[in-house]
Amino acid sequence: GKDTSINYDFSLQKVDVGNNGNGRTANDISINDGKSTSYSESMSVSTDTASTSSESLSVTQENVGFDCVRSSTTYIQERLAFVVVGATGDLAKKKTYPSLYRLYLEGMLPSTFVIWGFGRSSYTHDSLRERLKTNLCTILAGEKLDEFLSMCYFQRGSAYNDIEAFNKIFMKLRGEESGVPNCLFYLAIPPSLFEDAAASIQETYENNENPSDTWLRIIVEKPFGRDLSSYRILSETLSRRFEEHQLFRIDHYLGKEMVQTILPFRFSNPWAMAIWSKEYFSCVKITFKETIGTDGRGGYFDDYGIVRDVMQNHLLQILTLLTMEEPSNLSDSEAIRDEKSKLLACIQNPTAEDCLLGQYEGYTQDDTIINKNSNTPTFASLCLFVNNPRWEGVPFIMEAGKAMDENLVEVRITLKNTKSLSVNSTLNTDHELVMRVQPNKSISLTAVVKQEGYSNHQSKQVLALGEQHEGTQKQQRSKEQDAYARLILDALQGNGSSFVRDDELEKSWEIFTPLLDELEHVIPVQYPRGSSFITKQTHSMYSKM
Repeated sequence: GKDTSINYDFSLQKVDVGNNGNGRTANDISINDGKSTSYSESMSVSTDTASTSSESLSVTQENVGFDCVRSSTTYIQERLAFVVVGATGDLAKKKTYPSLYRLYLEGMLPSTFVIWGFGRSSYTHDSLRERLKTNLCTILAGEKLDEFLSMCYFQRGSAYNDIEAFNKIFMKLRGEESGVPNCLFYLAIPPSLFEDAAASIQETYENNENPSDTWLRIIVEKPFGRDLSSYRILSETLSRRFEEHQLFRIDHYLGKEMVQTILPFRFSNPWAMAIWSKEYFSCVKITFKETIGTDGRGGYFDDYGIVRDVMQNHLLQILTLLTMEEPSNLSDSEAIRDEKSKLLACIQNPTAEDCLLGQYEGYTQDDTIINKNSNTPTFASLCLFVNNPRWEGVPFIMEAGKAMDENLVEVRITLKNTKSLSVNSTLNTDHELVMRVQPNKSISLTAVVKQEGYSNHQSKQVLALGEQHEGTQKQQRSKEQDAYARLILDALQGNGSSFVRDDELEKSWEIFTPLLDELEHVIPVQYPRGSSFITKQTHSMYSKM
């Protein structure tokens, strides 16, 4: 009856299971409580080295070498030009350039690379470098910063269709070399400017001498439209200029460590594959909560709302990774995206009855919001169903909100209770598998074990894999790399598995556009800023499901 604390030590060892075509490795987990009892299981996770400790459990993970998608690294020996279109904007300043700097520090960029910024502001090479230095010093101070900045240049254009200005960049890139190098363009601009920029890039690239063994790739930033018709217009704009394999539509959530862990966790652990279906899953909840409101972004947000801004892209992409069938080859990015597309085709179109909307009090007080009577939701809870044999009848609940009580992104899988008699019936409550994306990425699983001692009483424990807080300086810096750095690296390697393909976006808008049309007439419930009020309200809706 008294409190006890049991420490379990997990050790992972790589086990050679042969080449099965899926790029898998296996890892034995041995558990020992320091006495005579022991337990072993097998688990595979992503290559991120991690460990954590909780009240009753410590976990250490070695690098198991899991390679989910085979990518080309030949770019590192080749000439490379990275061109940031919209270089003086907020996105470039806060995300694009810092991510490139991180890759540079890790030696992930060629020795002959250059970064050109393009924009309409009156910057020079030196003034751009000074602007970048001020920001980069607050993120990764000191190390090789001046060396990195010396490779950053700027070209001013009168507009994003300024052919002459773009041509000046290509002429500089040619220099005394034989033709233009590999080119990766990052469109850090609003979608309304894509047409002008795409036309200028295509025309000037084709007018310059390009060796046959070099490539041109374009990273495109969301939003990808605001409904099906606007997406089709945007898609047609880009597809007129570039092939699909040249386009990398970035959703930075697909670059987050825990999201990238989903596929190896699912398909390289036999026990996970065995339970991953309606036979064992009672409910799946994907949650996105943040404490900040629109905070100066109200002008943009009010035109989109939380459903478009978070659900239709970030959370739906996580859902596809959780529910897609096993691809024919985990090393093939197209095979992965094929299965995601097939899954999206199975999602039942939701209606307004499947959705609960909220708006935090004081939302329209944001000075950037023009419509002070706006009904744009800042919170939404939506139930989706996947109509296929594996998932029929399982509710997938997506919940997203701003100005909430905490910052949290996670997947919470509720498992069905066992039908066998329990020695202690009071433990017959929800068993959960939780994959936390942020903060403090981790995987935890509820397990029932016998309490130590002479009785047969059982207790519920949580087994967890989480972040490591120790290691070398290089390991620490690697852990700080954000999702943008990872995705830029994928684009350099030609790996499209973590980018959204055209048919995926088409299907996702087919799911959400009818719902969004219905929600135009729904008045959201008001909730206090910084509260979980709406979250508690949704419980009655979940129970009805």
